[in-house]
Amino acid sequence: GLTSSDILLSPVLAASTTPIGEPVPGYFALPTPRGVNGNSTPPLAGGVVLSPPGRTFTTSITVTLSEGSPLPGAQIRYTLDGSLPDESSTLYTSPLTLTANSYLRARVFAAGREPGPVTGAAYHRLDADVVNFSSNLPVFIIDNFAGGSFPQDPLIPTVMSIHEPVAGRASLTNAPHLMTRAGMKRRGSSTGGQPK
Repeated sequence: GLTSSDILLSPVLAASTTPIGEPVPGYFALPTPRGVNGNSTPPLAGGVVLSPPGRTFTTSITVTLSEGSPLPGAQIRYTLDGSLPDESSTLYTSPLTLTANSYLRARVFAAGREPGPVTGAAYHRLDADVVNFSSNLPVFIIDNFAGGSFPQDPLIPTVMSIHEPVAGRASLTNAPHLMTRAGMKRRGSSTGGQPK
């Protein structure tokens, strides 16, 4: 009968592909979970490597930009104000010397490819009165790059750096343990308008 242990059912999933042309690598900009993929775009250009990575400095700092995966004819374009680099942004041709707070963002552009991912980092010039400051607690830098005071809404783009203690002391002259983009706004329904 049907309950016999002598019967083995082993389902097999059979599938086949039907070529509709030469396979071309592509990038799907929009995810389509549980749905048919849309049209692909050309592959992305590579990323940018910043050296040194974002950090603090005292008088000036020289930053070199390079392609993570070099492509023939590719160009690195960058901005220093935190805006998104596009084809009309400044072309990188030689190392950058920064002497003021800067939010560097860079991107690779190459013919036949979509622009590469945006790489960004903040470089903070320290005032003389904080160069020797240290603390046994983590020290934060939150910078909106002259974006004005923080309103209650909307979030203002900022960069936040966290300097953790090393050998018991945190110093702004050490490389940050974390540097990330953030959004800041003022909070408080009854105290929101009070000076902070």
